Order: sequence, then C-alpha cells, then structure tokens
Amino acid sequence: MNNFSSHIASRYKQKGKFFLPPLFLILFLLVFTDKFTEIIKTILVTPLLSSVTQSTVIIELILICTGILLIRYFILKAWKLVNMSVLLETYAWTFTFIYVFFRFLAPTRFFYIPSKLISSFNLTDGFLFLPAGWLLYYITYYIQYRRKTLISYDPSKGFFADAPFVLNESNDSLGRVGYIQDLAKKIISTDTKGYSFAIGIIGQWGSGKTAFLKTLEEELKNNPDVIQIRFNPWITPNISNSTAIFFSDLANKLSEYDETLKTEITTYSRELLQSVDNQTFSFFKQLFDSSVEEKGMQDQIDLINDHINRLKKKVVVYIDDVDRLEKKEVIEVLRIVRNSANFSNTFFIVAFDKSYVTACINEALINNSENYLEKIFQLEYYLPPNPDKLIYQKALLSELQRHIPSNCQPILQYIENPSKNTSGNIFLSNFEILPPINNYIQSFRDVNRFMNVFLLNYDRIKHNIYLPDFISICLLRVKYPEVYRLLYYNRRNFLIAADNFGAMEGVAGELYLRLIEDNSNGKKDIELNVYLEKNYKELALNQKDTQEVEKLIRSIFNIVNSASNPLNKRSLFNHHMTISDSAYFDRYFDYSMAGRLDQQEFNEALKLPIENIEKKIEEWSTMRQISTDLIVKLENLTPDSDKDFFEKIIKAIVYLTYQPNPNDPRNLLSFDKVNFIQKLGIESDENPVIQNLYLNNKEEFKNFFKSLYLIYADKAMWGFIHFFAQALIKDYDDGYFILSHEELKDLIKDSFIASVESNQEPSQSLLIFYSIAIKLFATRTTSNGEIIPEGKGIEMTERLREVLEKNPKELLEFNIIRQRPNSDYVESGWHRMIFGSDEAFTKILESHANDPLVNEYIEFQNAFRPQQQPVKFQFNFLNPS
Repeated sequence: MNNFSSHIASRYKQKGKFFLPPLFLILFLLVFTDKFTEIIKTILVTPLLSSVTQSTVIIELILICTGILLIRYFILKAWKLVNMSVLLETYAWTFTFIYVFFRFLAPTRFFYIPSKLISSFNLTDGFLFLPAGWLLYYITYYIQYRRKTLISYDPSKGFFADAPFVLNESNDSLGRVGYIQDLAKKIISTDTKGYSFAIGIIGQWGSGKTAFLKTLEEELKNNPDVIQIRFNPWITPNISNSTAIFFSDLANKLSEYDETLKTEITTYSRELLQSVDNQTFSFFKQLFDSSVEEKGMQDQIDLINDHINRLKKKVVVYIDDVDRLEKKEVIEVLRIVRNSANFSNTFFIVAFDKSYVTACINEALINNSENYLEKIFQLEYYLPPNPDKLIYQKALLSELQRHIPSNCQPILQYIENPSKNTSGNIFLSNFEILPPINNYIQSFRDVNRFMNVFLLNYDRIKHNIYLPDFISICLLRVKYPEVYRLLYYNRRNFLIAADNFGAMEGVAGELYLRLIEDNSNGKKDIELNVYLEKNYKELALNQKDTQEVEKLIRSIFNIVNSASNPLNKRSLFNHHMTISDSAYFDRYFDYSMAGRLDQQEFNEALKLPIENIEKKIEEWSTMRQISTDLIVKLENLTPDSDKDFFEKIIKAIVYLTYQPNPNDPRNLLSFDKVNFIQKLGIESDENPVIQNLYLNNKEEFKNFFKSLYLIYADKAMWGFIHFFAQALIKDYDDGYFILSHEELKDLIKDSFIASVESNQEPSQSLLIFYSIAIKLFATRTTSNGEIIPEGKGIEMTERLREVLEKNPKELLEFNIIRQRPNSDYVESGWHRMIFGSDEAFTKILESHANDPLVNEYIEFQNAFRPQQQPVKFQFNFLNPS
C-alpha cells in the first residue's frame, strides 16, 4: 500500500500543472463568494433548477441509472487497464468542491431537492453518493495499479530497438567517450565572435553518429555557458519548412536568455525568406511579427551577433541524420550552416555520411564536392574505428549467447575462436564451415537488425536446425533479402541434390551449387552467380554487392566435385540438420515444423519405455517426411549415456526397420549399416560400448545382441538385423566382431525357427526369409540336380517343411517365377530344397487336392515338368506375378 501511495504522490507531482487552473477557480470562489454565487445562480440555478422543487421517482431513477453506468465505466477502465485521466480527475475534484460548498457551506445554498425514495436521509448525496463515487474511482485506480505491477515483461524476449544511447565507460565498446570529452572542451575554449564554427561528424550508416551527438549533448548539458539546440530537418517534407523551423527553434530557445533575440531573429528570418524567389515561402511570412522595424540583412546579422556576444554563452546546434534527406534538402541544410545562420559563438555539430552528401552536392550543384564541404566545415571529424576488428562479431555473439540453449553454447565459443576446441565431446573439423559474421556485421545497427530477424523465428525451430547455418541464412536475409527469397523459391534452378553422385563427387542427399558449362571456354560457372550478375538491379543490389552475395552463399553451399570441398565440413552439435541437406532446407525459410519431426518431441519420446517408443515409431513412420527425419535423428544419436538407454535405442532402430516404407509399402524402412556398426562399437577388442556401458562384461553385451534376433520374431520376415549379420559374415573377417561367423549364423537360424514357431501359418515374407537365410549355410547338389541343405540349414528346412505340409498354399505362388518380365512361367525349384524331391512335394499337394489353388498348381506342374521349359499358362486362382 505504501508503494501505491508513493505512486499517487508521484503522479500528482508529475501532473501538477493540471491542478493550477482548478486551484485558481477554487481560490476565486473563496475570495469572491458573492460574485461566484451570482454567476452560479445566473448560469445554472435559475434556468435549470428553479423549476424543480421536489424530486420525482423518474429523476431519482435517472440518477440511479447514471450511477450504474458510472460503475460500469470504472469496471471497464480497470479491466482494460485504460489510464485514468489526471485532467478529468482535477475537474472532478473541482466540481466536488463547488458542489459541497454550495450544498452545505455557502450562505446561499443550492442543489438540495428533498428525496422521494429516501426521505429519511436527505444528506444522501453528500455523505453517500459523493464519497462512494470517489472511493470507487480510487479502488479502480488501485486495481489498475496492482494489475500493471503484476504484469511482467521480459525485455530479452522482445525486439532490439535501434535507439541511440548516451555513451559511458560501461557501454563505450568503441572507445569514443574520451574523444567526445576532448571535443566538448575544445568547443568551450574556442572563440568564434562574429561567425559560426561548423563541425562535421562523419561516419557510415549505423556507425554510431547519433550516439556520438547524444553523448556530446549530455557532456555539455550541465555547463551553464552552453545553450544547446537539436534541429531535425527531416521531420518536415518541405525544403522551405526546414529554414523556417530552424530559425523558429533558434529564436524560441535564445528568447529564454534574451527576449530581444527572438524579435531580432524573427525579423532576420522573415527578410531571409522574402529574399528567396520562391512562392512557397510566402506561407511562412505569416509566422512572424510584421510590426518589427525592418533593417538591412547585414545590419540584422550584426545586431543578432551583438546580442549573442552579450550572453557570453556558446550556442551549440545539433543536426543529425542529414543522410536521410533528399538531395535538395541536403543543400538547404548546408546553406543554413554555411550562410543563413552564420552567427557569433554558434557551433553546428552536423552528423552525416560523407559519401552520400558529396553525391548530393555533385548532382545538385555540379561542383567539386570536396571544396564545397571544406568551405562549410572547419573541422571534419571522422568517427575513429575501433582497434578491435572483431568488435561487432563479439557483440553479436554476446547477444546470441543470451538466447540460445546451453547445448549450443560451445558452437558460439568455437565461432569466436575456431582455433580452440571448446568441447571435448565434439569433433571439430579443420575445414569447419562457419558463418562469416565479421564480413557482414559492420555496425551495432547491423547487430540489432540481425538479432531482430534471428529472434523472430528462432524459437519455433531452434531444436531443429544447425545453428551455424541458421546464422548464415539470417545474414543473407538481413543484408540481401531479395536474394534470400530468390534462393528459396528457385532452389531447383540454383541447387542440385547429390542423390546420384559418386563418392568422389558429393554426399548423397546434400545440396550443392548448380554449375553451368560455358561452351566458349569449357569453364564451369555457378548458375546463381551468372544470374546475379545479369539481374542484380532487380534484386536491389549494386555491382559490388553481387560479389559479397556470392561469397556468403559459397560459405553455406559447396560445389560438387570441388577440390575445396572437404569431407566432414560440418561437425558441431546438430550438424545433421544442416541447410545443405535437402530434407532440412525448407525449414530455414518457412520456419515451420508442420509435417516434420520436432527434435524436442523426439527427445521426449526417448525418455519413454521401449513399448511406448515403438508406438511412436509406428505413428511417425507412416508419413514420408517424418519417417526420413526419424531415421536421420536416430543415425545421429549417440546413445552413450548409460547401458539401459543404449539398449533402448538399439531396439528402437531394429523396430523401425520392420516398418513399411511410406514411399513404397512393399519394402521396409532401412538403416545405415555403417552407422549401426558405429553405434555398437563393433570391434571385438577395445569396444567402447563394452568397456564403458557394459563395464567389460562381454557376455552381457553378446546376450543383448542375440536378443535382438528373437524379440521381433513374430514379424516372420528377413529384416535389417538379419541383413546386418549377413554383412558381418560376408564383408568382415571372422573375429572382427565379438560374435564369430558361426555364432552369427546361429542367430539367423534361431531367429528363423522362432519366426516359424510364432507364425504357424506360413507367409510369403517367411519364405523370403528362408530363401535368403539358407544361402548362408552349406548345401549339396545331387546327381539329379536336387539341392539338399546340410548342417544348420537342415534344422531350418525341417521346421519350415512341417508347417508347409499342413498348408502348402503360400509356397505355390512363391515357387512359380518368370525368368524375365512378361515371359513364360517356370517352376523355381524351392520345393525340392524344402521337400527333397519333386515326388515328395507332389505327394503333399495331392493330400490337399480339394483346394482349387492346389489343383491349379498341379495343372501348371503337369504342363511344365515333362519338358522343363517355360510354359504359357492361364492362372485363375494363383497370382504368381
């Protein structure tokens, strides 16, 4: 409550000027009561209240409704947090005082009408309604105050305002405070009686000119010998307005010290405007007092100088943002500085970009701009560059550190100091592609503009992008927005995916800059560069910009088969989500995760039990883009935190590979074999997984690996895990992995037998499983051409034969093949592998002769076997295609 009281007191103190007129009115009432009573009687009582001698129900109901509306008004004010008007409050207090005075205190009392509804309480208006009204007012104000104090805003989540600030030792990152202090001392010590002194503060756009002027103004603010005026010529759209407004501002400011100066400057400016042969200036003649005695122009200047000299003060005029003006306006401002306001002890501090101003002078005056500026400015002060060439990059990285998650902090540290490995658990390539911040962020204004673009979209996709690439693409958007749009909407014209390239040309799925061959010299040019050089004007670029754009884009995308295209060019956190991957390109432009797998959702799912993860995998794998995202995320996941998490991730990968491919449901989703090898730490000796997660317990690791071949046996199909074992047997020496080749074969055999037992009804997928797996085991061919499995293959064959004897129908279509598309049919011979001979298989078929599918196969068999040549056959029940 104390804070509220202090707030009220502060409010009245700040708005005290509003109370002066009502206060004078009340004093007039108290001093001239009789006169005021006569006024009230004449204006209000006689014409309005004299006819009302007693209240009526209608009048009182109107008053009650008015009260209800007033209550509603205050409630809406409180709810919408609309500021209460101090001016309205002062007049309400004045009305209350006058009402109470003439109702209860004045010798002649008005405003009393006997109540019809509340006859027993005739002081209701003074002791109930007025206090209740004011109580309601301050309750409303208190509710507003409390609600506003409870509303909190985090400035770090807002935009970066490009507002200039006063420099001091704590924020003077460019080291300019010392220069400003020296300049202030020089101004104080310079004697310029009889003429003005012009100083040009020169710097490029965004170099800190406005902050420099504000700091100089602050430095001189408390000096009693300095009068400061800030002139903004760009606030008026008319050239002549600039001159008129300048002299009006100057006259008003100097009149605070010498009222005569206002008259003299007004007279001078009127004569100056009259001397200009421009009818548009006639409007400003009305601004000045025509009664002043006219004098000659030079006499008037001398008179003004004389009055300024008597002040014994320096007049400092600040003119900023001259480079915002049009060419004619620039010339007009320079004319004011050079000629029109060339007064004694007057200093003009003018901030501008010299390249722009000189271009304006050359075009408008067709003159030597350098000589022209030398005649105007006695001192051209170039803002000193900071000796730290990376000052703006450091400022940008410092701001980024406040907004990015902790797991990305090492990336910023590495960008700032690439020679230093800041994180022991990430591999930093010698050829790491990093955003060229220092080449494109060249002022604090650039820092602010970049951060506004970055923060507007970053939070929506921050877990689903590669930070260095996002910084680079934001640089492109800030500096060259039309090229940014061009790259997105015309990606196929300028980028090419390396899906079909060889290993020496590019990484599959990665986007590279498209090349075109110049037939005249055989040289290959970058398609985008050629387009930029031809169309740079339409893209709001100049010729020099095209080279900078090319460099920036080349820092993001490589050229196919380029000698300067090293491998492992991106290796920091989340590098797999690079913009150069065609699967991730769009999100760097549309900032959306719609139809894509969000990294946060993926991370949260990994915390669930494996059963729940499997359900999520089933859900994700039905959509093309999300299934691709899922595979990439699993490939780039390093499950090395603990044994349970490792086993959960490996199971999830295996389960994923049993899901139908949404692009081709006849096939399953795949996983990269080499990546799976890396995750298992496949080597038998010094296996990091066994050492760190299983604490060198090899048997425990082997048992887990073996379980992968049994937990999904109900799928009854040859999956990735079987292909993986097959690859280890064929492509790696025995002993490379912790399991020998024979042990791996046993896993495949046991997995097949478990699949048969889990699915008593045979299926096409089970037969395919058998046809691939049996090739890993020894077989022999008899003199009759029959293929007989041996060793471990015998057990697999016997278990399959048992279920096929009960139901051979699935084998029928599997056993009929075409040697070429659209050719005639042949019997494949798998039946001999499984049943040992044609006769044994025929005997099984005859036991199911009542089945039309079996009968049709027997007919085909009878047509094929006598000649053992492809035959034409019309199938009505079977579908061997």
